[in-house]
Amino acid sequence: MQRANRKTRIGMVTSDKMDKTVVVSIVEFVRHPLYGKAVKRTIKFKAHDEENTCKKGDRVKIMDVLQTLRLKQRLSYPSCRTLPCRFLFFYLLFA
Repeated sequence: MQRANRKTRIGMVTSDKMDKTVVVSIVEFVRHPLYGKAVKRTIKFKAHDEENTCKKGDRVKIMDVLQTLRLKQRLSYPSCRTLPCRFLFFYLLFA
């Protein structure tokens, strides 16, 4: 049986204070349906980090998995590039 493709997203670690858990923020720009102005939306996910390697400001890729706890249903993987917070926000604005 083939496993279905899992949704992956790239975001920035905003908190690593919990044990084996990180909070990942994903910033996206959407158009307002009536006025057409670009509106910034931030979505926060709690993701599992087994080795506690992710630090605040790291860019990570998270993937949907089966839910193990009430709030954690994603796994985090370090992305190919790690940028400081201020540069990552600038990169997301003009990417």
